[in-house]
Amino acid sequence: MRGFIKTLRGIISVRKHLGYIYHKKGNYQKAIKYVKKSIELDPKYLLAYYLLAKIYLKIGRYKQASNALEKCLEINPTSEYSKKLKVKLSNIKTESNLLQ
Repeated sequence: MRGFIKTLRGIISVRKHLGYIYHKKGNYQKAIKYVKKSIELDPKYLLAYYLLAKIYLKIGRYKQASNALEKCLEINPTSEYSKKLKVKLSNIKTESNLLQ
């Protein structure tokens, strides 16, 4: 059983890393696909939600970014990364409202 869990963890991590690579290459739809697959396998994978939030922010999908960040904070309420990204999201929303 331990071997299976270790293999599953590896698969989850690989999918998240593929999402990160696609994110860096600017292929955001593929990045989202792979990150979501890692979340399907491990719904408590904080780093996957964090990466998903970053991708959504990058492409202007603020509601989805906010939802992913809320999930990060639900999993780990003291996550400094999530709190910083939440502030950035709030600033972006404020700026976009000022431009309308």
